[in-house]
Amino acid sequence: FVAEGLIYWQKVNVGMVPVSQYDECLGRAEACAAKVFALNPESSKGHSLRGAIRHTRADPAGAARDYKRALLLDPNDPEALLWLAYSYGVSGRPALARALLDRLQQVDPLTSVNLIMSGMVAMFDGNYPEALTWTQRAVAIDPANPTPRMMHAMMLAANGHRDEGLAMLDGVGRDTSPMAWARLAPAMACALRGEHDKLLGVVTPELRAAAQWDEIFSWWLADCFALVNERDAAIDFFERAVEFGFINLPWLSEYEPFLANLRGEPRFVRLMERVRRAWEAFEP
Repeated sequence: FVAEGLIYWQKVNVGMVPVSQYDECLGRAEACAAKVFALNPESSKGHSLRGAIRHTRADPAGAARDYKRALLLDPNDPEALLWLAYSYGVSGRPALARALLDRLQQVDPLTSVNLIMSGMVAMFDGNYPEALTWTQRAVAIDPANPTPRMMHAMMLAANGHRDEGLAMLDGVGRDTSPMAWARLAPAMACALRGEHDKLLGVVTPELRAAAQWDEIFSWWLADCFALVNERDAAIDFFERAVEFGFINLPWLSEYEPFLANLRGEPRFVRLMERVRRAWEAFEP
């Protein structure tokens, strides 16, 4: 039941089905989690699955509770290590995130998403050069996967290697991936080139709708719109990311390079005050 539930969840997580089917897929994943707990109320895998679902339902606190429970039951649960580390990273607690990822590297050192997460946590800590080394490793071991390529492209651009990043994004865009996530690659390429009108055509209503279900989608679209000075749209998407737990105040207010156009905007300043309150109140 865990594997079946993760399949349903992953369809939403990377956008393998139309947005109109997201709620149904999550409902089926929730039914699988219920079956797991009916068989074993202390299933670490069940808690990891339910945590993933809760996260996608925009309940980051509930998700974190499940991941922590999973790790109490099995300290080496890879999904719980991965996603609790992510939770701490986006919440501005990089030291806690790094400790979990150190354990994850011992448990599973060769899965590309684990390397990507190490890169993201370095990014959330403001260390973009370190992030680039992690994403490069992820691409090296999983070169066909669009996710490592897209995250590496973003880190290349953030580290001043924009042309290399664009070439990688263009390559992902030429592939025929069924994932909505991969369709963000041409959007980011347009944004980095300053192609305002082309970007607005690439970001379809379906892609905008998908971003309401996923804070990484929302973050990428916020960056895209910020880069072409569509500031209200950018802040709209970042507000959604904040609802999912993007409350890392130092990163948002200082380190994230693609948000530079927003930092003087009154709406963004107000959003950062909201983020500050959540960041200060966050309890690991």
